[in-house]
Amino acid sequence: MLKRLIILFIVILGISIPVFAGSQKKIFEITLEQIPPMRDLPDSKGLRLLNVSFSKPLPDSAIIDKILRNVLESAVLLDPNKDIMATAFIGDTVMSDTQYSGALTYKSDLKQIQKFVFTGIKKTDKAIPKRP
Repeated sequence: MLKRLIILFIVILGISIPVFAGSQKKIFEITLEQIPPMRDLPDSKGLRLLNVSFSKPLPDSAIIDKILRNVLESAVLLDPNKDIMATAFIGDTVMSDTQYSGALTYKSDLKQIQKFVFTGIKKTDKAIPKRP
């Protein structure tokens, strides 16, 4: 685990150094959160949320897309067996489709990064028990 954290730190540091070079202003911030599996859903294996939050003024959308993809590729190195959803933000607000190409997902079973496509909510006849 410590080795993976060191690798992530080195990768993030490698991404951050060019961003900070020549200025004191932070251009983006990265957070990676682990969402635990839901005990009521046996197929749930948990998920990681990767958020890249940009400050204004925003870089071009192509640069935002490249940063998001590079950070996601780095996060996959921590554990390629976990699904990850990567999203870009301006502060605390999700960017619109005109500001970047959209969220990305890493599917561990396919071992590939894809553009996130919302397919709706699946309806089931099973009642989901309330959490205590």
